Amino acid sequence: MCRTFLSVNSSNPEKLIHKFFVLSLETTCTDGYGIAYIKNKKFRIYKQPFHHTQDPCFSHNIKKMTGPVYVGHVREILKNGNDISKELYLKNMCLENTHPFQYKNNIFMHHGDIFANCIIDGKNELLFYQKYRENPCVIKKMNCIKRYISEDLKKEIKGNTDSEFLFFLFLSIYKKQKINCNGLEEEPILLNSFYHMLQILRKYKIEHHSNIVFSNGEFIIAANICDTKNPDRIKPCDFYMDKTDGLLFSCLKCTDASELVEKNTIHIINVKTGSCNRYPAILL
Repeated sequence: MCRTFLSVNSSNPEKLIHKFFVLSLETTCTDGYGIAYIKNKKFRIYKQPFHHTQDPCFSHNIKKMTGPVYVGHVREILKNGNDISKELYLKNMCLENTHPFQYKNNIFMHHGDIFANCIIDGKNELLFYQKYRENPCVIKKMNCIKRYISEDLKKEIKGNTDSEFLFFLFLSIYKKQKINCNGLEEEPILLNSFYHMLQILRKYKIEHHSNIVFSNGEFIIAANICDTKNPDRIKPCDFYMDKTDGLLFSCLKCTDASELVEKNTIHIINVKTGSCNRYPAILL
């Protein structure tokens, strides 16, 4: 699986993000990487569909990062050992599928997997999206969910990952909530939008374990979700948090003080004030 990194208001974010990429060398995340930061209130993103050690611009671009928010991601594609052809693997290894995803000043990263709960030959089967996305049952479920994505945002989907799909699903809900909840403060709108996305996934029997990072430049969502009826197969993803120097969220333990985030929790961070509020992931 992929790994994510988020640092907010750290005194030495460059050191932390370097540590993240060093630790990632011990993983199988070799299929792309990306970084993002805020400059002049706008996100700047740099990413490549290959390992960061193969990029001669990597160190230079890390040094260019500035501002209160540092974001990093390393990607892993399902490999040949899982019955994925080399041709499909190479097709999936492209810039369009590399995180962070961006639309205007919104960015999104995902670490985890989604599974479609399907009836096959009279039995319940969990179909791993990355492997079975061409399965008729999976296609049907994803098409149902796709109806919640606004037409203008459907046109912005460039790749074929479940992560980008979740990004534009959330953005569509968020955009609609902003219109319907005019006058409501930003944080409850973001929280309600996230809850709604989780409810839609559950409605169509999509089980998942996910670490999700979303930001619109003013607020950040950092969430650890594990929604499943099959806990023996689908387990929570590691997501560490350290509050000793600003805020640090990472799928890799970058500091000694980092502790695992409780399963099914949502943190919303105000970039300007640095405040961080924790919410349960209400799954009705």
